[in-house]
Amino acid sequence: EKAYVAAMKSDLRNLATYEESFAADSAGAYFSGTASGTTAVQGFLPSQNVTVTATAGAGPPSSWSASATHTLTTKTCSFSAAGLLTCT
Repeated sequence: EKAYVAAMKSDLRNLATYEESFAADSAGAYFSGTASGTTAVQGFLPSQNVTVTATAGAGPPSSWSASATHTLTTKTCSFSAAGLLTCT
């Protein structure tokens, strides 16, 4: 189970990089969407068995949050715009 949680955390950290890069190229706007399996969102593709959902927040200032699930565990990880990564 620790490996599944580690994969979700890693994917959320990588998504943060994608979100900030996208915002830098898009006048500060963030993207929303769900990525899993072979379905990417804005070029981001999570690890095998992980589903990541990004949600852009209305501003100002604009923000985003995300959550990740893994098919082999009931735990869920969340990432907030403040940079807080939690798993429950």
